[in-house]
Amino acid sequence: MQHKLAIIGFGYMGPMHYDIISKNVPDIQVKGVHDIRQVILDKAAAAGLYTYQDLTELLSDDEIDIITLATPNDTHRDLAITCLRAGKNVVCEKPVCMSTTELSDVMSVAEETGKLFSIHHNRRWDPDYCTVKKVLQEGTIGRPLFVESRISAETRGQYGWRGYAINGGGVLLDWGIHLLDQLLDLIEEPVLSVAAHIFSQHTPDADDTVKIFMRHENNISTLCELAWSTFIKPPRWRVNGEHGTLQLDSPVDPSGWQLIQADFSDETKQVESIVYTKRGPETRTCVFPSTASRPLPLPQVSVSWADYYRNIVDAIEGKEAPRVTAAQAMRVLRVIEEARWSNEHGGAARACHI
Repeated sequence: MQHKLAIIGFGYMGPMHYDIISKNVPDIQVKGVHDIRQVILDKAAAAGLYTYQDLTELLSDDEIDIITLATPNDTHRDLAITCLRAGKNVVCEKPVCMSTTELSDVMSVAEETGKLFSIHHNRRWDPDYCTVKKVLQEGTIGRPLFVESRISAETRGQYGWRGYAINGGGVLLDWGIHLLDQLLDLIEEPVLSVAAHIFSQHTPDADDTVKIFMRHENNISTLCELAWSTFIKPPRWRVNGEHGTLQLDSPVDPSGWQLIQADFSDETKQVESIVYTKRGPETRTCVFPSTASRPLPLPQVSVSWADYYRNIVDAIEGKEAPRVTAAQAMRVLRVIEEARWSNEHGGAARACHI
């Protein structure tokens, strides 16, 4: 069965969806495009796509069973609801909505109509993230204790509509939504508190610098950091586990990726140490187990952003569950709302269960 898809919004991300689907997902045909700008429609027509002059025309096309929303963030709620009620399955660009309240509205309509609603969190299929996930799944470094995830750049803030809060701009909803989605997909333990610092260096109306620290159940902590105007790059990933450390310096260059496993042996060593007794502190010779370390090869992963749309096809046809769900996106939005509360209260953290 071949599904037919239309894209609403053909500025930056819309053509990327078209390119990925048309080259890699034969079960989906991208039929046409709707955009409010005529120059963009002319661009789509030149690519051989049908151009819908208005939303009503698109929604009336019975051939279309999937619609991808690639529009500014503040339009997602209303467009998603309209398309779902027209009987279409909906793929929504991230962030799914501007708030948990908006997403609740969309989820209610998706349940009411029985149509698929998913969010394009394509970076769950990034090789660096999939490498981190596989190392933890294989237990090479034991249980994770602290996971650091960072994106940095030398640019000066946000650009275009992403520089305006009214459109849902800012780096938190642009890149932060990806990093938080990855962290919450990676660490299933509930988030118990969120502390954050969110501000702008160069974008007056939207954030461009973010640091979010989360404490999870089972004594696990995660850090999400986004900083523009960064001229010495920190590692993209750093994971400390009970039995080793994983560090990926670059998201794309594996030459800077390292996996070190602790090598616990039966050998011991004697060390002078302070021991507290009833008489007070005393210096004694204590015996400790010896610990060394060894580098290990990283696991191989083979992934593609097209895997997201392949899963969408299988989910619509009832062959497997959708990999990215609205419930997962709700969890990310709840963390963002806690982060904003924390920032407004000087970095304080309150108890939660996300």
